[in-house]
Amino acid sequence: MMNHPPDNGAGATQAEPELRLRDDFAPSDLQAWRQLVEKDLKGADYGKKLVWRTHEGFSIQPIYTVADRTDSMPREAPPGAAPYRRGTTPPTRGAEPWQVRQDCLLASPEELNGALRDGLARGQNAIGIRLDNAARQGIDGDDPRAAGLAGRGGCTISSINGLRVALAEIDLSRVPITIRTGTSALPVLGMLVALAREQDIDPGLLTGAVEGDPIRELIKNGFMRGSPDLRYAELFAMAHWCRNYAPGIRPVMVNSHPVHAAGASAVQEAAYVLASGAEYMRALMAVGLSANEAALAISVSVSVSTNLFMEIGKLRATRVMWTRMMRALGVTDGFAERMFCHVRTSTWTKTSDDPYNNIIRTSIEGFAAAVGGCDSMYLAPFDETIGRADPFSSRIARNQQLVLQLEAHLGRVADPAGGSYYVEHLTDSIIAESWKLFTSLESNGGLLDSLSAGTFQSEVKAVSDRKHDLIARRRMSIVGVSNYADPQEKPVIRTHIAREEFLAERRKKLSRLKAVRSQSAVHRALVGLTSTIAKPEELMPAVIAAAEQGATLGEITTALMAGDTGTPIRVAELRPRRASLPFEVLRGFSRRWAEEKGTTPKVALLPIGPITMRRARADFCFGFLAAAGFEIVDFGGLTSSEEAIEKATGIDAFLSVLCSDDASYPELVKKIAPALKQRKPESLVYVAGYPADIVDRLREQGADGFIHIKANALEELSSLQNHLASHFD
Repeated sequence: MMNHPPDNGAGATQAEPELRLRDDFAPSDLQAWRQLVEKDLKGADYGKKLVWRTHEGFSIQPIYTVADRTDSMPREAPPGAAPYRRGTTPPTRGAEPWQVRQDCLLASPEELNGALRDGLARGQNAIGIRLDNAARQGIDGDDPRAAGLAGRGGCTISSINGLRVALAEIDLSRVPITIRTGTSALPVLGMLVALAREQDIDPGLLTGAVEGDPIRELIKNGFMRGSPDLRYAELFAMAHWCRNYAPGIRPVMVNSHPVHAAGASAVQEAAYVLASGAEYMRALMAVGLSANEAALAISVSVSVSTNLFMEIGKLRATRVMWTRMMRALGVTDGFAERMFCHVRTSTWTKTSDDPYNNIIRTSIEGFAAAVGGCDSMYLAPFDETIGRADPFSSRIARNQQLVLQLEAHLGRVADPAGGSYYVEHLTDSIIAESWKLFTSLESNGGLLDSLSAGTFQSEVKAVSDRKHDLIARRRMSIVGVSNYADPQEKPVIRTHIAREEFLAERRKKLSRLKAVRSQSAVHRALVGLTSTIAKPEELMPAVIAAAEQGATLGEITTALMAGDTGTPIRVAELRPRRASLPFEVLRGFSRRWAEEKGTTPKVALLPIGPITMRRARADFCFGFLAAAGFEIVDFGGLTSSEEAIEKATGIDAFLSVLCSDDASYPELVKKIAPALKQRKPESLVYVAGYPADIVDRLREQGADGFIHIKANALEELSSLQNHLASHFD
């Protein structure tokens, strides 16, 4: 039944009264809100309870308002306009979201080709190839040095033949291709161009990038192949040639992944991007490229973590600072000053234990990358830290990106986080602090000088150490590992290639190549290549010619090194430090123990006394001890000391934990601890909580330790396992 408006007799609807909400509701008052909050805190410190202090040095408030806008950068510029805070893509292209570029790490070119074609048929629109650890160091698959490197970390490609197989039936003129090349950017780019010419494809139609990034090598390994002089000559050779013949290829890359993986803050990572970019700009301009030409040769690759809003702010801030830096270096072209930003999900946040949680983590990271305005994205499979991704994990990772695009519609609105007081505040804060760090690096000689002195590495390590300390104390959670671990979890197993057979097959294929090619033509090409080192503008054509003759990646690298007259440098490397790794070592100990002894180390939880306290402390201890992979038996509400002794003895526990209230502990410890140790002298008795006034008394009565909220869980659990190894092995 329909309700009709009242009729006043003339057919007109009576006017509704005007709403005056301002008269009925008082204006919001932040100070009044603060007073109410402090009242609810009942004397607790506002700053300690509600203000979050980040690794970047920021104090994050629980609420942000328009008063927090600093206006350090103009806000009126729309997406697609300088300084690109709101993205480099105009909203008129909002229906063209980021490139879905899933990197493929399969070992053989044949496997790689199948995976690439499958991905392109199922929603992927860009290709990412990572060379294996041998090729990334300029070593051929048949080189004795490749024995422990080939087939690990990526695909074994040693010549144009391998690249031809890997890219078979893929239209190089239509699909953007990025190759993670390590030290081998110049040889691999030469092979890619030679392959395109072989297929009658104009190199001018190629799009994508290679990883010409010697500073990344330096900071990751502690050294770079050859001298900076040689490596910068290679960068120039690629950039100079691509400017004229393949403008769609960016041959120089600034990759912050080693810094991120070492545990750096967002501020440090953004500053590294700027400092590395400035180093490459100056190097390219010093040998003849204009500022605009140099800028167009560079792409940026950054990692994003699960710290959602910080990562969105980092991407927005880095774009602003990149443009500011480019203009300071003389860039005048509106397209050249923009940062092309590829994003990959973090390895620092990923776990090998409870790895399905990684699907949630990468979804958050992919969301941050998309909202932050990335140009392309690699969302890693959830089993990335375990071994070779299988078809299932690879498909899920690709589909995560597609869901973000096609179901969440993140590519349809430009800068959806723009205007959020919190995101804008973070963006401004990162700009301020990262620019300060960048200019400090510049004023002290630049990034290479800082790396040579070890200053930058020490600063990153200090932040990483603080993060790991918080994780060790469970003040910073790794869900499923340090916190909320499942001691019953079965590890995910991934297969590995049969190494001997794989290496033998690679050697056989290279042997065939060398048997059918013209050795004299290869020799002439390599000699000519070495002679052009002093003339870098001729270097790229010489590399292409060598690749066309069938010269291998290792041979081209050797020829380049033969012409190097510069001085190599070494620095302290930044080692990757996954957040979860120390706790995964604990879990690994318990798994190995179970495999060798036939039983998992057992812990008895003995809740006794008042239910509220015993239950709370038993639950806390379960979570604390589960991180080490112990088998934990919770005996619920025990009614007597005798029952507790019987239960703990019955399961042959190496550790018993009394869970009660402080007042009950003296009597309980006095009765239970000696009895358990009499029956099993090597066993330990711990107390849940830390009753400071009676700790010494409890120790005298037989308590061996305490599990409590302020304990360093990593140290305590390591100590328990050391006790196991020394007394029960």
